[in-house]
This record gives sequence, structure tokens and C-alpha cells, in this order.
Amino acid sequence: MAYPRSRKRCDLVVRSADPDLWVELKAYGVFREGDADRFLDAVAADVHKIENRPMGTRGLVLVVVPKAIAESFDRAIRQRGWNGFKTAEGRYAVVFHMNL
Repeated sequence: MAYPRSRKRCDLVVRSADPDLWVELKAYGVFREGDADRFLDAVAADVHKIENRPMGTRGLVLVVVPKAIAESFDRAIRQRGWNGFKTAEGRYAVVFHMNL
């Protein structure tokens, strides 16, 4: 679904929630190794997009990274001043999530 007054699209909109939930997703895989700065820039773009969701809706940003790099990813997002992310650990991956 498109963001208001924009051509940018949201990754997932859950319409059955009350209110609607707009979700942006990012996943860091081995194919992105060595591309950390661009990945962080893409996460920043998603955070900016979700902040422009329709009034009266909820927002959620999900970032999935391999467990092996979760600690360095956490340091990188804190260096950028993104203190709103929480984490949920899985067996092989860590999900960083921020509700807006």
C-alpha cells in the first residue's frame, strides 16, 4: 500500500488490526556482507517512511540479522542514535523491532 502523498510503498499493512498496522521489514543476509553501511541507510529510510504513515495508524519496523552479527549491528544502530529498537533472539537470528 502506498504512503500518503508519496509513491513509496509499505512492505505490509495489517488491516484487521485496530487501528491498522503499517510494517516495514529488512533482513540482513550473508549476501549483504560488507554492505553494512548501505543496509543501515536502508533501515533509516524505512524508519523515515513509517513515520509518514497515515494518521491514526500504528507503525512497526522489523530488522532481522544473523545472530553472529547482532552485537555489532546493535552497536551500529546506537552510534546512529537509534535507541528505540528492542530485540528478540531466535536460534539463528535476532529481530530488532521498534513500535511507532
